[in-house]
Amino acid sequence: MLQFQRLFNAVRLLLPASELHTPSEMTRAENLLTAALLALVIMPTYGFFYQALGDQVNASSCFIAMAGALSTIGVLKWAGNAVLAREILIVSMFIPLAILSSRLGGVTAPTVVWFAVCPLVATAGGGLRPGLIWSALSLLAVIALYIGNILDVLPATVVRDMRLLTFASTGTFVMTVAIFLLLYERINAAAFVRLDQALSIIRDLAIRDELTGVFNRRELIRVAEQERNRVERNGAPFCLCLIDIDHFKEVNDRYGHAAGDQVLVTLAAKIQGDIRRTDCFGRYGGEEFLLLLTGSGVDSAAAFVERIRQGVEELQFPGIPREARVTISIGVAEYEGSETIGQTLSRADEALYRAKHEGRNRVVIAADALAVE
Repeated sequence: MLQFQRLFNAVRLLLPASELHTPSEMTRAENLLTAALLALVIMPTYGFFYQALGDQVNASSCFIAMAGALSTIGVLKWAGNAVLAREILIVSMFIPLAILSSRLGGVTAPTVVWFAVCPLVATAGGGLRPGLIWSALSLLAVIALYIGNILDVLPATVVRDMRLLTFASTGTFVMTVAIFLLLYERINAAAFVRLDQALSIIRDLAIRDELTGVFNRRELIRVAEQERNRVERNGAPFCLCLIDIDHFKEVNDRYGHAAGDQVLVTLAAKIQGDIRRTDCFGRYGGEEFLLLLTGSGVDSAAAFVERIRQGVEELQFPGIPREARVTISIGVAEYEGSETIGQTLSRADEALYRAKHEGRNRVVIAADALAVE
């Protein structure tokens, strides 16, 4: 397994940067490189083997075929052309196989089974269409060898020990296919991991605010509706708290939009760190945030967000002088079973408006509009 890991790492190092942009192309490039590296091990081994068995022509075919495997790596690494690299590799296997088989008995040659590698590599490196094309070409090659046997036009076999060659060819074929499939599975498993990571990022982008990293408005409403359905089943209370940064436009005008962005980021991180895991917090829009407090009645919710308000009042924001305090106003509304989430939000918004009207930097409860100082 350690050797497989080293080969897998070598494949990753040889990947061209252009192939790293799409998961499917990256996976196919990894498959091609795996096949090319295996070919660079198998071809010279067979070259020496044929030399030992007295067949110099077949030995030379194996050694020459190495150039195709090396070209595959070069074309893929520096030209970034996966299609050309794939065809070079398969042709560099197909032609030597045709030569070897014609010199080893035609359709009965022990090398005929190796034609199956061509569509295997074509499919792994290019998909269904190349796989079907090379399946047809490999079948035609076998048919041609069969016709050559019938017409008795194939050269005589010069290998000294055909039984040894058959044993070696069949054994290495099984081992090579097994190794390739193991690496193919490893590469595809890695591709699925990358796909899961990409999907996770996409899900995050769909539910989170890009600037602050907290939930966006769409996700907040979804969670609120989900909580509403839960409350209708078990009757537990929950509250919606609308939070607005006081005089935020002045912050932008006086200290710049970059400082304003830092205020949003710092405030969001502060509140997110203060709430419970069962609560839900996010950016509702502009300088407004929405906090959903589960299992809380209006009084406990108001007390909780009052502590948040006090903490924000003492908070130091990047790019803002210490003497220029940033404060927030909060409107709190408890969900009532007869209303929609939109209606609860409207009551929270009315409470927030009262908080602004009464001087800002305070918490106001929607039910009775009492300020919590």
